[in-house]
Amino acid sequence: MESAMTRLQPVRRWLRRAFTLVELLVVIAIIVILMALLLPAIQKVREAANRMRCGNNLKQLALACHNYHNDYGKLPPGGQLYNAQFNNPADCHYNKGSWLLHILPYMEQDSIFSKIPDMNYFNVSNPADPRNNSIQAAVTLGVLPRNLPMYHCPSDDFQREYPPVSNYVGSLGPQCLANRCGNWATDSGPFGMYCDPSNNGLGNWGYGHSAILGSTHFKDRLRGCFSRMGAIVRLSDIIDGTSNTILIGETLAGQHDWIRYPQTGGAGWEAGWAHADGGNTHCSTIVPINWDTRREDGCADGGIHWYGNWAVSWGFKSRHNRGANFVFGDGSVHYLSEQIDMKTYQLLGCRHDQQGASIP
Repeated sequence: MESAMTRLQPVRRWLRRAFTLVELLVVIAIIVILMALLLPAIQKVREAANRMRCGNNLKQLALACHNYHNDYGKLPPGGQLYNAQFNNPADCHYNKGSWLLHILPYMEQDSIFSKIPDMNYFNVSNPADPRNNSIQAAVTLGVLPRNLPMYHCPSDDFQREYPPVSNYVGSLGPQCLANRCGNWATDSGPFGMYCDPSNNGLGNWGYGHSAILGSTHFKDRLRGCFSRMGAIVRLSDIIDGTSNTILIGETLAGQHDWIRYPQTGGAGWEAGWAHADGGNTHCSTIVPINWDTRREDGCADGGIHWYGNWAVSWGFKSRHNRGANFVFGDGSVHYLSEQIDMKTYQLLGCRHDQQGASIP
């Protein structure tokens, strides 16, 4: 007859094979350590992929600008606030969209562009004619706003909260800005010396003082390739060479008030990147790359990190590591370090300094 001891032996053998609590904790600890070791590598790979996708987006934008130039003999208007042929900067009622809108047919988005009404309509005798504001009309019709993934850097999550924004900005070059925590009409803020180097003791860098905020339709008052008021710039105007001149760069939508403004704005502002004055021609190289403007406390501490201070927030920046992507006039994409020499950065931003700067 089988004894009780005999019946218990398999149970004892099973108990000897089971994990103890200590062994289980050791296994869990090993798994946690492995995950901790692998996570940075996974994040690094993901960011490398995002940075490449961002660069590809910029490449496509530059190609679209070139194709637009082939058809019209000029780069797309940075922001068409009026009909530039009348040479009247006071006529800012003609909202015909930003450069990001004008290149839609070259980004396989003609289905959107073709639905925007009255793009060639300009009532000069009555600037208040509502047909002059094609962007507002497109919003009313439901054509805009639109969320276009190719207009977003995948590393920036701001567009998840408000999709109709873009990370990509046409370059003003070393354009003077406006300090909202000072005399905005004359003070370009803490980096103002870079928009007028010779008068600030930096020497001759091949350019001088320029129109505040790029508010000009005259190309000779514009240092870069795009103007927020539609100055006509041709590739032949890039005297320093297209391979040495920044065309478009990236910024962070949440740290730039004119890009995030459409969340609360009206009269077509909700169109986001499509609006003629919606922020996507609003970046100057005088602000160092990745200058932090996330603060929302106004002019505290001089407003040097306030997203609403144009003198500091209108700079190129990214979520990438210690730099940002740029595409140059020849369509080549380059990653510029946030540690770039500021003189070199300005010369790469200016299209006509004739100083012979090269990409570091």
